[in-house]
Amino acid sequence: MIYDSLAQVYDLFTEDFDYPLWAEKYIELLHSKTRSVEEICDVGCGTGSILLEFMKRGLKVTGLDISEGMLMAAREKAMDSGFAPLLLRQDMREMRLAHRVDALVCVCDGINYLKTEKGAEAFFARAFDSVKPGGAFAFDFSSEEKLMGLADVGLFAEEKDRAAYTLFCSREDRLVEMDLRLFVQLENGLYRRFAEKHSQRIWKPDEIIAMLEKAGFTDITIEHADLRGFGGDRIFVACIRP
Repeated sequence: MIYDSLAQVYDLFTEDFDYPLWAEKYIELLHSKTRSVEEICDVGCGTGSILLEFMKRGLKVTGLDISEGMLMAAREKAMDSGFAPLLLRQDMREMRLAHRVDALVCVCDGINYLKTEKGAEAFFARAFDSVKPGGAFAFDFSSEEKLMGLADVGLFAEEKDRAAYTLFCSREDRLVEMDLRLFVQLENGLYRRFAEKHSQRIWKPDEIIAMLEKAGFTDITIEHADLRGFGGDRIFVACIRP
């Protein structure tokens, strides 16, 4: 499963992300659309770093991710901090919550992993159905400039104390293909090699707006930001279910 290998070292390679800043940014976005935000769902929650920040701020949070490896890491991280969030293994395009929540968030490129218009429309329709009337939906996605830049550079590599990776990026039309090789140190000092392939779609803001409107969302606002700790140029979107 995609991300299951990466889950082992994801936090190691994203330790420069300012997760408290991300959480505050999202709380600000949600409150710009709705007054009552007590229960939220974090779609594509990964290892739970932002989910944990939300819970530290008193929010009731459900985490959802397609990767069991990511959810296991999120569960362990939450337990170490004294929290026990509900974590669901689901495809975001087929999301089903037990009840509607005050707000829904999808942080850090989840939208870019929706490679087709059909898939994005399916997720936005499920997001609409998962939020209470008057509730908010906020997410971010990597800009066209950022993803084009990754493809133009092509090769990336980084080494940490117990892990390293190489990442080769190429572009085919609107998709940036990412060939990831991970090298993770074992207890005996040897390294194990893992391979994953990722694809991210270049989305344009007007395409996102059209799909959100088709799903039924209103009061859609878009903001470009390249703030400290956000991992590069991103587009933040917030809207309301009327």
